Amino acid sequence: MKRGDVFILTTDCWDKQRQFTISDVGPEGRAMEMSEETFKTYNLSDLDMKAAIFRPQRGSSGWSNYDAVRDLSSKILGERGKLQQPDLEASLIERTKFPETLIRGCLRLLTGAGYLEAKPKAEIYYFSLTARGRMTEAKSSYAASFAHETAMQAERIGQLVSHGPTVGSYREELLRELLQKHIPKRFHAATGFIFGRGKQLDIIIYDQIEYSPLFQAGNLVVVPEESVRAVIEVKSTLSTKTLREALVGLSAVKRHVYENEQPIFKGIFAYSLKGSVKGMVKTVKDFYQEQTLENMNETESIDQPWDVVDGICVLRRLLISVDFNEMETDVGQIYPAPFVAAVESSSLREFQAARFFDRLSRYLRYPFGGARLDATGLGTMFGDQLWASSVDLIHDGAWGSYLFDEFKDHAERFTEELEIYREWLEGSAWRLPQTGIRRRTE
Repeated sequence: MKRGDVFILTTDCWDKQRQFTISDVGPEGRAMEMSEETFKTYNLSDLDMKAAIFRPQRGSSGWSNYDAVRDLSSKILGERGKLQQPDLEASLIERTKFPETLIRGCLRLLTGAGYLEAKPKAEIYYFSLTARGRMTEAKSSYAASFAHETAMQAERIGQLVSHGPTVGSYREELLRELLQKHIPKRFHAATGFIFGRGKQLDIIIYDQIEYSPLFQAGNLVVVPEESVRAVIEVKSTLSTKTLREALVGLSAVKRHVYENEQPIFKGIFAYSLKGSVKGMVKTVKDFYQEQTLENMNETESIDQPWDVVDGICVLRRLLISVDFNEMETDVGQIYPAPFVAAVESSSLREFQAARFFDRLSRYLRYPFGGARLDATGLGTMFGDQLWASSVDLIHDGAWGSYLFDEFKDHAERFTEELEIYREWLEGSAWRLPQTGIRRRTE
């Protein structure tokens, strides 16, 4: 038996005959036998496979429940240190609304996986975090508190000052300072203009080593377009109106990426939310709808995969992303379908700012084709607790150049650009598409 082996096993905590894996049972190869009421641990080599249970397989319906219990028990024990079994189970049931049998089964699995330690005392088991569990909890707590100070300061200025423009400017500066603390020294976060573009941008992150600002007065700059690596629109309150305004503002910096030029991160960051999540998702969807003569001034075309907004973050409340999913038409044509999704978490932690920054960090690399920056690892600290909700396809079927045979080359190029772009975001070096390479003509 080895790590990664999968067995069909029986448990009272999930549906009968569900698939489980031992891909991660802890460094000592330990697991829990579920047929007993105790929390006794066994070496894997001694286990009767017909009676043994391991954690749910990634991607299964039971995994999100398991991961939620893992994170919540980690958070509770990280704060309390040690708890009796009944008290820990009661806290988990209250927060998750999961049945007692599922909670108890997850705790056994977590003990076997090496996250929790269960010690008997006077016929009561006491739970605490193992060294592995404490390390995991420290990382998760750091990621969740990434923008906590910024959020508190933003709330404080809103309580003290009622002048909207002043509050807005201060909150822009708060975010700029937060970013400047965490981005590489090569890059500078400022407010100002991209040369040749008329709109002032709330935050511009540019390469200050390779390029000098054309103009600079404090944190107000005018920078050449080729120096820009990210632009962020900042809103005190995100509503459907301010969201559309921000999307329009970001569209002003849209540009074609030619040969080995870099895509630009485009984000929207807000401190409070006014409206529903579904309303925000619909606003983004409507903005990227197919352009027609009637809606030309209200929508934005998707010419290259990186034309869409990278992330929309509301502190503690909301994270929206735009991505592509492979779809198939009735005649068997495969095409990448753009969709909008709100990202949620099975955890009670505040993940939005950390994930937003993680996406941004993927663009801040030097050289452009080099390995992506992942110094903080913020994006990986929430594991599989994140999932997409309120998913809305932007188009009901094939769209753009995928609609017409005469634009087949354009469609093939878009598909290849999407593959290259995704690989680059995950850390691969940039490479040129082999289909219809875009070259400047000026």
